[in-house]
Amino acid sequence: MNITSISLTEEQKKRQKYHKSPLRKFRAELVKKRKAGVSYRDLQTWLNTQHVVTHHTTIARYLKTLPELQDAELSQS
Repeated sequence: MNITSISLTEEQKKRQKYHKSPLRKFRAELVKKRKAGVSYRDLQTWLNTQHVVTHHTTIARYLKTLPELQDAELSQS
């Protein structure tokens, strides 16, 4: 084993592994409701009825990363 392969494995160990958001299962519904003007807190309430416990700011951060809503959010500003 050479030094570059050792450093690569150490660098790979340092990387944080992110889990997939439970919100991804409701992506289409969240986008549709947000485009219709539903607030983040109302989306939170709706998700609670779907047995997904999350905070409204988590929903806001998730939706801001989606390309479907980036155009809509920019036009509202």
